[in-house]
Amino acid sequence: MDERVCRGRAGAIAARAAVALLAIAVTADGDVHAQGTAGLFVVGADGQGLRAVARPGEGPGGFVRAAHPSWSPDGREIAFTAFDASGRRPEIRIVPAGGGPSRTVAEGVAPSWSCDGSRLAFMVSGKPAIAADWSRPGRNDERIAVVRLGGPDDDPGPAEVVGSGLWPRWSPTDDRLAFSSRRGATWDIYVRSADGLAQSRLTDDPAMDTEPIWTPDGLEVVFLSNRGVRWDLYRASADGGREVRRLTNHPSREDGAALSPDASRVAFTDQLGRPTSRILVLELASEVVLPLLPDRLGDRDPCWSPDGRSVAFASRRPVP
Repeated sequence: MDERVCRGRAGAIAARAAVALLAIAVTADGDVHAQGTAGLFVVGADGQGLRAVARPGEGPGGFVRAAHPSWSPDGREIAFTAFDASGRRPEIRIVPAGGGPSRTVAEGVAPSWSCDGSRLAFMVSGKPAIAADWSRPGRNDERIAVVRLGGPDDDPGPAEVVGSGLWPRWSPTDDRLAFSSRRGATWDIYVRSADGLAQSRLTDDPAMDTEPIWTPDGLEVVFLSNRGVRWDLYRASADGGREVRRLTNHPSREDGAALSPDASRVAFTDQLGRPTSRILVLELASEVVLPLLPDRLGDRDPCWSPDGRSVAFASRRPVP
């Protein structure tokens, strides 16, 4: 698609590379079964107006655990991952942002909408379903797939594999696709060009660089990395420049980070994988961190609405 359519080192290196490979477990989802059931919720950015959008067991075939919500560019729908009891056959589903029945559009994990809302990118396993382990992303020979969407009553087209890697995220301004991929011993951040014919390597470090997200203007990619003394968010120019700058310097690791539409706040999961996980919101200017909701009930995977007024997330909390 034309961009105009969517304008709007030896021992030390080896040691750090080993840490990067082991860190896959650190950035994992945790045991699917141990996390119990989880639904999809929406709440105001001020923590008010909590409501359930998709409940476990609802919809054709039902699901056990929701994860990784992604809001459509027009704000009308939310795509999310729906895990079954085995945790090995995750589906990509779409539900109205106001709630209601969800529809399955593909098999995969962690959807991301294209800027025009016509397609979803997500991860699929390169292994047979019986051998897949989505509690440990990076162990499944993951591929990046794209599915073209029709209307609510139309069947989506077949998913097309466009590359290999983790956590694909479409640019909010065009068809560039950011993702994390291991080339050799390290995980780094790459951007696939809008025409799909080229790739730019944004990072080249023995540390693990993962979970990319875009700034709202499409000029930079923010990602999670352990290149410092702890896990923090960093930013790199999306044009392939190698300068990397630290964005956050916070004691809590910013798992599943989501940047607000005005780029002033970062929402992320604190204590990912634990029953007491919660969502924290970091004000970038003041570095003040506040919980999105006061209780620790297994909230995770925040996603801002396009207007910044609401946050969608997955949670083990009781349905209100």
